[in-house]
Amino acid sequence: MKRAMVMFLMLSLCSVPLFAQNDRLTRARCISLEHVRGAWIMKVECVEGAGSIVMADNGQYHGDGIFSSWSQDKLRTTYGSLVPKDDARLEILQLG
Repeated sequence: MKRAMVMFLMLSLCSVPLFAQNDRLTRARCISLEHVRGAWIMKVECVEGAGSIVMADNGQYHGDGIFSSWSQDKLRTTYGSLVPKDDARLEILQLG
């Protein structure tokens, strides 16, 4: 009986964080930012998974992947925080 209780406790401690809603991204980075007809598409990778945020020219946001259930406000702030800055340092690959 004790062994079963210990196993149940261990499984519940491991599985609860997997199902919890977490709006904070860990080590998120913008993989690509491209303009298509009528929208900007930002592809994002982070520890929690991958997804994309689409900002339409009319100001509406749409999330795919890990962002699919996020609200407009959360998408707007995340998109704004991940847009590359103008003063971002350009890294040139030195091959050879």
